Amino acid sequence: MASTKPRMPKSAHEALQSMYATEIGQRLKVLENAVNPVVQATQTYVIRLDGVAFHTLLKGVNKPFDTRIGESMVQTTMDLMQRFSATTAYTQSDEISLVFPNVDDVVSVEGEDTIMNQADDAKTGATTVNNGTESATATNNSNTKKDKKRKRQRQAPTHAYSGRIQKLASVTASYAAARFNHHLASHTYTDLAPQVSERLHSGTAYFDARVIPCTSPKDAMECIFWRSNFDGLRNAVHAIGQSLFHHKELQNKSIVAQIDMCWNLKQYDVFEKVEKRYLYGVWIKKEVYELVGAVHPKTGQLLEGVMRHRLRRGSFNWADWSEVERISFVMEKLWMDGERSPPKDDLLLNGAVEAVESHPQDAQENGQDEAQKRVKNRSHRYFVRTLSW
Repeated sequence: MASTKPRMPKSAHEALQSMYATEIGQRLKVLENAVNPVVQATQTYVIRLDGVAFHTLLKGVNKPFDTRIGESMVQTTMDLMQRFSATTAYTQSDEISLVFPNVDDVVSVEGEDTIMNQADDAKTGATTVNNGTESATATNNSNTKKDKKRKRQRQAPTHAYSGRIQKLASVTASYAAARFNHHLASHTYTDLAPQVSERLHSGTAYFDARVIPCTSPKDAMECIFWRSNFDGLRNAVHAIGQSLFHHKELQNKSIVAQIDMCWNLKQYDVFEKVEKRYLYGVWIKKEVYELVGAVHPKTGQLLEGVMRHRLRRGSFNWADWSEVERISFVMEKLWMDGERSPPKDDLLLNGAVEAVESHPQDAQENGQDEAQKRVKNRSHRYFVRTLSW
């Protein structure tokens, strides 16, 4: 049976032609870009995400703090940091802050081009000697690719998404919602009312986000310092007070007065009984560590000096550090160890330790064969990911 040629409906065809004729796409682009501010490459910036209507979402959970909610927020923050390569991430209650430094200038672009040209000349010379019949077309294609690569290197560096504030805010907010709902649904809530458990598993949590361009690294530090030692701390103390007193008893009471009430009337020492992560929030940064006991997937030989990155977290009273130390900490790419470095939480709090790292004694006491067996299905993945850093 012969098939008939598909025909576009007349109205759709006319609409399509009209779009071309009126250039409506270009006009809409102009409207979209009318309000499209950009973070300059020379600027540090902070993205602050806030859970929308979380008071309603979390109604009925354990008070003053539910560890499952807190851990879901921390895991979401870690996901955001990994995905968007922030230098520092911070979370407290239903808020997340991500810090991004200014984009470093491209180091000696002309120098790179010179080195590349020298390398290209050397390759060309070698090719002429070893293979004088090489296709001119292949050479031209190769040069075209190299020219494109050089052109990309000459382009001025920018932040992610060219620093477009609307894009940065929308992408991070949507990703935070996806990850938070994932982590929230991974927990069980059998101790809560059925409708509360159903709500927490409904996948309906979402965030708003705002991008804050900073005039200096100090601004970025203060965005988090204000949250950790004022706004977040105040809200944490208020949540503790609400779990111990009637709402009317707390009205018009300052944070200091509420702390005194907890002690004087309930013998409840806020700073002794409450974990620092609930009072001051959680900081997250990357650190470098050596992977002990790694085995080469093909040779079975132990690998030494294999370095990897992982996320570490910690909670502390940031007021114990000077302004200069706080700025340095928030802007550094890695969480360094040192006498004045903020403390990291126990590594086990970051989740399960990888098998190849957890059992270095296999390689030391039982020989390479036992170590290789333990990482049989995992070592190749670890090895490749290590090199990718």
